[in-house]
Amino acid sequence: MTTDPSPAVAPPARFPAPVRAGIAALAALAPGLTARALAELCMRTPRQRAPRHERGVAGAEPFTIRYGRGAVLRGWSRGHGPAVLLLHGWGGRTAQLAPLAEALVAGGLAAVAVDAPGHGSSSGRVASVPLYAEAIAAAQSATGARAAVGHSFGGAALAFAAARGLRVDAAVLVGAPSTPVRWVEAFCDSLGLPTAARAALRARLEARVGHRYEELDLIRTVDRARPAALVVHDRDDREVPFAGGEALAAAWPGARLHATAGLGHRRILRDHAVLAAIAAFVAGVLPRCACGKLAAHTGPDGERRCAGCAVANDLWERWRRQERGAGRPTGS
Repeated sequence: MTTDPSPAVAPPARFPAPVRAGIAALAALAPGLTARALAELCMRTPRQRAPRHERGVAGAEPFTIRYGRGAVLRGWSRGHGPAVLLLHGWGGRTAQLAPLAEALVAGGLAAVAVDAPGHGSSSGRVASVPLYAEAIAAAQSATGARAAVGHSFGGAALAFAAARGLRVDAAVLVGAPSTPVRWVEAFCDSLGLPTAARAALRARLEARVGHRYEELDLIRTVDRARPAALVVHDRDDREVPFAGGEALAAAWPGARLHATAGLGHRRILRDHAVLAAIAAFVAGVLPRCACGKLAAHTGPDGERRCAGCAVANDLWERWRRQERGAGRPTGS
């Protein structure tokens, strides 16, 4: 299935024996019905209440994006400058990315964090890599973001979107799995599903997400990705093994691997050295204005300008149009 020999994520806890026996019996009697129920269970997202210290991000401005067939994406933004999308993982929350947002804002960038489908305040009850990738594309289009940082499941969705033409200049994957399929396999193992039931579940999931398992294997697809990439992964990550990050960095053209140790899967999002490295990478990739500042706007002439120069150029063009309208030469 993939060139990465390690599990993509830590397997879910093994279900109690009576549950496994009941599901096995149901799978033998009604494999289609069982596959439908298990597919829903696989994709159903956990809406966890944020702890008190994560409720509200100082200085954040909320926004809402509507896309697709009635889908709603919500999130918040902080700072001014070129926008960088921040994408949390499965069962995660945007507030977990607040330290990263602070590092980006301090570097002259704007942080735009979004709740994934089925998470936080965004619509839906289920999520998948393709669904999240669709939301990422909608967020990029709405905000004009030129870079994105994805953690875990968010990193996998970012890689999937980048391989399909996401219009960003820089992509950062933090603790991202090389394929979501391994999680499904671990889920099947935890339930003790027989071969027939696994095949039925695979068919149901592929029909539900609109992609075959092979298309979700990021090692096979990221060679088409065009953004400059930084893959950040901890050697002691117990949820998404380091080998997955290595494989992604090797498969993504020109990607850099930033390896850490002792930070695990989540503490890596709060490490000052890691956050500084991410901010420096993004700032180093994004285009700059002629004045030297990061370019946040693209003019009608295609030239990239910082906010100050964009305003100055707009005022200059307005004055020239007024002068032309008054019949006076613009050089006088």
